[in-house]
Amino acid sequence: MSEKKAILLYAHCASCAAQRPANQSQSEWARLDAGLTTTGLQIWCKRCRKEVAHFTPAGLQECLDAGPGCDCCPGGKHSN
Repeated sequence: MSEKKAILLYAHCASCAAQRPANQSQSEWARLDAGLTTTGLQIWCKRCRKEVAHFTPAGLQECLDAGPGCDCCPGGKHSN
């Protein structure tokens, strides 16, 4: 496990991000769970009780290959 923060793309829930108080950062506001499923990696919003993203291994590799900043999907990255 790396001790250096190496996150290239942050996930957030578009539904509740708009409700974020001005005095909180997105990091402080987020209530996300992430975990493995039988088909990939799911990111879940605990506040909204809904899926934010579900990456299959192939979809995750596609995101990594595309690099940060693509504009082909609503979140600025591939949706799965």
